[in-house]
Amino acid sequence: VAPVSWLVSWDIRNGHKKLNFSEWESLDKIKKAEHLDDMSEALKNKEMPLPIYLLMHSGAKLSPEQRQTLVNWTENFADSLFE
Repeated sequence: VAPVSWLVSWDIRNGHKKLNFSEWESLDKIKKAEHLDDMSEALKNKEMPLPIYLLMHSGAKLSPEQRQTLVNWTENFADSLFE
């Protein structure tokens, strides 16, 4: 369906501009840590998953425990980059 597919396509392109996991291995430690910090902040501020995504996928809503697990993972992963 055109309007929805356009939105999804735009979200994917915009997301890839910010972080493309296909390029993860080519990033230096500092850039990886910055991305992980951004992920953690987006989770803490409830910016992710995107509200529009949750409208279409209610099962993707994160519980507080799930959200905290992801925050802990991003922070621990960032720390491990410098060990």
